[in-house]
Amino acid sequence: MDFDVRKTVEDTAYITVGVGVIAFQQAQVRRRELQASLTDRAKETRAFLETRTQDGRDKLESLANDARQRAAAARDDVAGRVEPLVGDFRERVEPVVEQLQSVPAQVKQVVEAGASRARELVNRAA
Repeated sequence: MDFDVRKTVEDTAYITVGVGVIAFQQAQVRRRELQASLTDRAKETRAFLETRTQDGRDKLESLANDARQRAAAARDDVAGRVEPLVGDFRERVEPVVEQLQSVPAQVKQVVEAGASRARELVNRAA
């Protein structure tokens, strides 16, 4: 058997180029598979996040409505309790206010009567 170095080197070069081409093609296939996988995962993640976001919005809206209803009920309860107190307060305070408003007139009358009496006494003494 003859050993042809040139032929062996040539065959080795062709095999090396062939292996390189096959490796490159496999890398391309794997890149495309990875790209497709990442695209699918991104879509799934986006859908998951959109669903969770909507669920969160729905929950917050429900909680806000519940809080509004409770606030309205509390407001009505307080109003129901305060109105009778305000009415009772009004009934008790308005007569006192009226009396206090008449005090300056009464004081004026007393002062005028006292001044008149003092003039009479001064005139008698003179």
